[in-house]
Amino acid sequence: FEDKACASLRCTSCDFDVISFDGVGWEDGASARECTEGSEGGGVDYMFFRNNYPSEDKLRSMMLRKAGARAYCCQCSWKTLVERCKLTL
Repeated sequence: FEDKACASLRCTSCDFDVISFDGVGWEDGASARECTEGSEGGGVDYMFFRNNYPSEDKLRSMMLRKAGARAYCCQCSWKTLVERCKLTL
């Protein structure tokens, strides 16, 4: 993930910018997999992002350090990537 495909992503569902954080993943109660999306229980959920986006300080409260990972979010969706894959939020 040394280079980004696009530095200006926008969610087509909520129409907010997609922001990313290097070296971390979202806390979801399970370890990050190839292309993980949010899951029920134990970690981040829809209301967490509705209430805390775009404040990096507030969002960091639910991030876990993970070498080689990148955490993405907007106001309605989130994803942790540890490998290159098609990103759809």
